[in-house]
Amino acid sequence: MLVGLLRYLRGSVQFSIEGSPERFYNQCAKQGIPLWGMCAGSEHTAFAIASQYARLRLCARRSGCRLHLQKKLGLPFRISFMRKRKGIPAGILLTVCLVLFLSSRVWSIEVSGCKEIREEDFRTACQEAGLSLGMAKSELDPHKMQQRLMQRFPEISWLTVNTSGSTVHIQLTEGVEKPEMTDTEHVGNMKAAVAGQVLRIEVFSGKAAVSVGEAVAPGQLLISGTVENGASPAVRADGRIIAKTTRTFSTKVPLVEETKAYTGETLVRRSLNIFGVPLPMSLTTAPMKGNWERSGSVTILKANGSRLPVYWTEEIWKQVEKGQRERSREEAEELARKEIEKQEKELSELKILEQEEQFEIREQTLYCTVTIICEENIAIQSEILIK
Repeated sequence: MLVGLLRYLRGSVQFSIEGSPERFYNQCAKQGIPLWGMCAGSEHTAFAIASQYARLRLCARRSGCRLHLQKKLGLPFRISFMRKRKGIPAGILLTVCLVLFLSSRVWSIEVSGCKEIREEDFRTACQEAGLSLGMAKSELDPHKMQQRLMQRFPEISWLTVNTSGSTVHIQLTEGVEKPEMTDTEHVGNMKAAVAGQVLRIEVFSGKAAVSVGEAVAPGQLLISGTVENGASPAVRADGRIIAKTTRTFSTKVPLVEETKAYTGETLVRRSLNIFGVPLPMSLTTAPMKGNWERSGSVTILKANGSRLPVYWTEEIWKQVEKGQRERSREEAEELARKEIEKQEKELSELKILEQEEQFEIREQTLYCTVTIICEENIAIQSEILIK
């Protein structure tokens, strides 16, 4: 079988012998030319290596015989047409090189497991960490990539980076936040979360450490979990201390507003990106003068659900004219009130007793300060460390 394969690779010929085949065979033996498949019938035929055929003709003349070529067999004769069509072997070689190049690169990144983390943000972090389409697979260190991504997103509890062909698969699991548990078994006090003046005291367990009308500071003891006279010397304090508190919110509004208006002039640039190389599909260049706003879109091509290393980009540039407009005091105050209302959302569950507004103009800017007096429960739990 091996001999047959070698003969196919080197190429062989079948020929017929006219004259005395015995004398011809003797000449071939003297010259060391191997023959096989000799057949004596209506005509004598034999096989030989194609490259030895010129020597066979010399042996035939010496033995007084003539040779007639009948068949050409083997690989050299099958690809002989390529000698005249040099583009075919060049194309084959180029294809092989292209396949080897493409198989050594990363052309797709698959991410799975994102829940709270936005996949777009995660892919951006991957690119910042050095993972991008078109990069050489030899440049990718899965261990370092895993460390960088977990440092970037501390909420990830498990992450793995694997390579399959030209695709990088990233699987992650986000950590589950443990719900806050209310501990009713350990002893503890209740302290003031914010400063205020005590209005009412409601003690469910423990002993009150303040009195109505008393001003308290943040962190001050309100209800003690240590009871001197009782069956249990220490309990978990519980209760409500209703106090009058003060909250202050502030904001500022410039009296000169920056404005912009579109002129209607628009430039569009399109390009086709193949293997990380952008190919411009329009003659438009990016604007160099004036004020322009840029927006765009990227369309990634897919095949059978897998991303291809080919995507279409479109950039849109719109020219704008910038200017300034002066705000009136009334308009500025209205904008300031709306901003303060956004800050006051944290007080939605509190009872508001009083509210005072103060406006002041300094250096073309309106400063607004709102002071709100509320009624709220300021008591929070604080554990007691017992040695």
